[in-house]
Amino acid sequence: MAKAELAKPQNGSLGLFGEQNGSAAEAHALALARERKLPLPKKSDDDGLWTFFLMGAGFGLISFFAGRQSASRSAPSGPTFGPSPEPEPPPVPSDRTHTFTLSELRQLAAAAGFQDPVTAAAIAMAESSGRPWAVKDTRGRTDLPPHTSPELSIGLWQINVLVHPTFASWDLKDPAQNAHAALILAMSPNNWRHWSVYTTSDPTQSYKRFMPAV
Repeated sequence: MAKAELAKPQNGSLGLFGEQNGSAAEAHALALARERKLPLPKKSDDDGLWTFFLMGAGFGLISFFAGRQSASRSAPSGPTFGPSPEPEPPPVPSDRTHTFTLSELRQLAAAAGFQDPVTAAAIAMAESSGRPWAVKDTRGRTDLPPHTSPELSIGLWQINVLVHPTFASWDLKDPAQNAHAALILAMSPNNWRHWSVYTTSDPTQSYKRFMPAV
């Protein structure tokens, strides 16, 4: 049998050196070289360089298919099964008389769109103890500490409508509406600093009490 020789691309054909209409093998060789970040041969009339490059790519293809066949032979026979589907999360409570657990607050925060529902839930728990009906109204009080402004804070995240009148018309005792208002505040430049439980240095008041252990 005559020895098969690798034909060098003719002028006008797309081979390894940039001509047009190259073979599929050449195209695959180029793709393989790029994938492996190998240096590509430059345009040249050197048969040896071109042949060496194709032989190297061919060796890579042989190794690839041999590996696939070996893997297929060693694979166990019989049906295969994909991963078990993720269980459906329980519905987020919407009852404004329901006391939220920390897990439920995380779920509510995630549903609202918080990128960090863990911190959001910890803040809500520190602010309201998970009670959607919680209200802190210090208007008219004369015993406030110096430099302390009165507040009217409502719901799970204790949205202060005196500071944020935009939310005064919202039903902030509704868990979903309160979470959405909190999300808007958290996305503002002040971020979590809207909440005193985030900025306080008092460990008995800090949101960190409800953060998972590191």
